[in-house]
Amino acid sequence: MYLYFRRFPRDPNTLKLLVLIFWVLQNFFFFVCAKAAYSELIRAMKDTGIFYTTTWELHYLGVHWMLTTTLTQMYFASRLGAYGQDPCVTFLLVVLISITLAFGIYTNKIESHQNSSAGWPQTVWNSLIAVTDTFMASYLAYLMRKKHGFGSTNSMMKLITLYGVTTGAASSVIAVFFLISGILKLTAVNISLGMVC
Repeated sequence: MYLYFRRFPRDPNTLKLLVLIFWVLQNFFFFVCAKAAYSELIRAMKDTGIFYTTTWELHYLGVHWMLTTTLTQMYFASRLGAYGQDPCVTFLLVVLISITLAFGIYTNKIESHQNSSAGWPQTVWNSLIAVTDTFMASYLAYLMRKKHGFGSTNSMMKLITLYGVTTGAASSVIAVFFLISGILKLTAVNISLGMVC
């Protein structure tokens, strides 16, 4: 937080306030993660010897993740729309973010009812987040190389890659992998059933 205010002193006050709000929410998120881990892994195992029902902390984590992801993607989509000035790409980003948000709401609704079928929507939701982020990063790389050449773009891409890896690229890749493997498995089952019939 300190480094942000020091490196970008000329940012508008509204953007500084938004960054501060996200920072506070992120710290609260880490606190809730620790509380959820304690509730699920330590207290539950001690009391019952098994994992028990989802606590409010775990439900909050999903809601927090959904809101943070949606707001961040909307911010970057608006910046890319202004930077690229391509209405088709902006429309595609709005559609992708809307579908991702719909899956996020659906997934959190299922998980709040403690339904055992929440795995597939969760995987699809994570995959949609990854697809949207990848599309935005690819479009940004395309625009930067088009406007600034390869030299400055490569240094910026290294920074963005470092940021992406530290903020959940691994979980996004895993989610996409499981979605693809699940679709392939489902397709293989349908093909084998068709051959039997």
